Amino acid sequence: MTIINQTNDGLYSQLIVLFRAVAYSGKIEAEELIRICSPGKASGSTDLNNLRGALARWVDLGLFQRIDSRIQLDQRYVKEKGVSIDELTNKLPSFCRELILKKINALPLWGEKPGVASDFVRGISWLLAQDIYGFPTSWSSVQVVENAQIPGGEK
Repeated sequence: MTIINQTNDGLYSQLIVLFRAVAYSGKIEAEELIRICSPGKASGSTDLNNLRGALARWVDLGLFQRIDSRIQLDQRYVKEKGVSIDELTNKLPSFCRELILKKINALPLWGEKPGVASDFVRGISWLLAQDIYGFPTSWSSVQVVENAQIPGGEK
């Protein structure tokens, strides 16, 4: 499952690794961060591209800050004294929800320059509008429902 809705935004597991490494390091060079978080594959690999994509997306959303070539956590998410990296990591899902649903990231939903997370917000809004008792449980059946309900949704 991708983090938001773009494959190159990385996987949640990749975000966790990036988050923990930055939380531990404080500030770290972006390429060093990618190097230590990668599974050791070649520089052009999909994993490295997804790590870079995840980092870029979460800089855009505000979880990380890029200052020159260094990456750090936004001040709102920095580890407080006495809080372990594990405890901070347990809060990551709520940080992600906060950032994805933040007005500046979610809106506008449509138009020339939709919000960074507008695709996720549109998708989750559609999902929440469904009948939970009759909603299909297989991906292929979900696609049929989506294509029937959303004009031009079939790709």
